Amino acid sequence: MSSNEGTNKSEYFFKSVISIFKIIIIALMINIIIKAFLVRTYTVDSSSMETTLMVNDKLITQVVTKFFSKPKRGEIIVFVYPETDIENSKQVLRRNPIDYMQYVLKYLGQGKMPIDDEVEYVKRVIGLPGDTINIKNNTVYVNDQAIEEPYLDENVFTNTSGSVLSFPFTVPTGQYFVMGDNRENSSDSRAWGTVPEENIIGESIMVYYPFSHLGKL
Repeated sequence: MSSNEGTNKSEYFFKSVISIFKIIIIALMINIIIKAFLVRTYTVDSSSMETTLMVNDKLITQVVTKFFSKPKRGEIIVFVYPETDIENSKQVLRRNPIDYMQYVLKYLGQGKMPIDDEVEYVKRVIGLPGDTINIKNNTVYVNDQAIEEPYLDENVFTNTSGSVLSFPFTVPTGQYFVMGDNRENSSDSRAWGTVPEENIIGESIMVYYPFSHLGKL
């Protein structure tokens, strides 16, 4: 084999590696853009939303609507757990889409896979900014009106034992009061306060797996 043939093979191999690397980078960028601005998928890992969502249910959560509308009462949302410090009025805010992309690119630039260090919860929106929430006699009141909750199991009991909030409670501006459908086994706004709008990732719109639970939420 001539030296030219060896050189050509080396060049071909090098160009192939570069091409594969470019394809991987492009695929990762597309994935980042989709997750930051369009849709995300999640797997439910707790029983806090039973029987609406079961453990290991896989969800499709749309992100795009967050940029055009506010969450509505009754919607199921995914958000970054704020780790609220009630006494000092401090909350941990999630990365916005631009920060998220920069975070991922920083890791990729170091030849590492990004680590998702934000804890994400799925709950139902009960109170909007400015709403006054009260819970008494196993009933949730919003602005002095009892709300209908057909999504709850008939045996579910809604209580305020162990709550860090005092009821009636008025939801602050830019915040949302959320609860799990499995009220007796849910770490939610009663336990750690409200969710800042910045932490909301999007609305969960359907279960796509397992097929026995397939359906719109």
